[in-house]
Amino acid sequence: MHLTNYAINKNSDKFIENDDQNGQQDDAHKRPLSSLFQKLEDEGYYVEGLKQEINDIVIKTIIVG
Repeated sequence: MHLTNYAINKNSDKFIENDDQNGQQDDAHKRPLSSLFQKLEDEGYYVEGLKQEINDIVIKTIIVG
């Protein structure tokens, strides 16, 4: 069974803590969103467009609510 709850997973022997102060450790289990954006940007993706689309979805979700 795969559990996604951090409070449970952090106690696993397989859990890799993020030791990088900036959160940029690629093999850690819990990383900041900025780490994902940086990785995508490094691979040539248009991250600013992705961020705008995420913002649009959040705004529209709030409006619907």
